[in-house]
Amino acid sequence: MGYPGLAPIAKPSNNHGLNQTPQKTRLWLSLPLGAKLHMPLEVFGMPLSKPELERVVFDKFVKHIGVKVTSFKSCNPPEPDILCDTECGALYIELTDNTSQSIQKSVHARDEATQKEAFWIDPFPEGYKHKFDKQYQTNSIACELVIYFGIHPVVGLGDHFDSRLQENIEWIKGRKHSSAFRKVWIYDYHQDCVLACVNGAA
Repeated sequence: MGYPGLAPIAKPSNNHGLNQTPQKTRLWLSLPLGAKLHMPLEVFGMPLSKPELERVVFDKFVKHIGVKVTSFKSCNPPEPDILCDTECGALYIELTDNTSQSIQKSVHARDEATQKEAFWIDPFPEGYKHKFDKQYQTNSIACELVIYFGIHPVVGLGDHFDSRLQENIEWIKGRKHSSAFRKVWIYDYHQDCVLACVNGAA
C-alpha cells in the first residue's frame, strides 16, 4: 500500500513470511517515542469520554460518506453511537476502534521504556466482529458501521496488511446482510483515508 512511517525491525525471517497462514501473520514493530500515531485523548489535560472521542473520529471521517451532514449527536445504547442529519435524511453511525490492546497500552504508556519496547501485533485485529451480532434500536433509520484504526497499525505493513484487509472484507461481505448495517467502512484515522467500503449485497 506504500504507507510511509514505521519499518519492520529485523527478526527471524520465518516470523513474517508471506507464505504463512494470514491469520497467523505477526510483524515486529517498534514505535519511536513521541510518534504521532493516534488521535487526541485529552483536551486541556482532561481525558475525553467515549462519546467525545467518537465525535472526534466522526468529525474527521464524515467528509468521506458522500452526503452532506448538517448536524450530529451522540446516542446511548441500544442506539448506535451517532445520529446525524444529512441532506438525504437521518443516519446512524456505529464506530469501533480496531486498534489492538497491546498497541494502545504501549503507545499510551507513561514511561519511555514501555513506549519504546517492540511488540507483536496482528496487522488486522478482529475485535469488531461482535458488532455484527448486536441488536440496535434504530427505529427503521439506516445504520452504517465505521471500523477505524485510531492508533495507526497500518503504517509500513504493505502486503501483510493488504492480505488481512482483504480477508476481513470478504468476512464482512458474508455477514453484512444479516447485520444491522447497510454499509461498512474501514477507516484509517491517522492518514484520514477510507481503506475499504463494503456496500450492497454479498
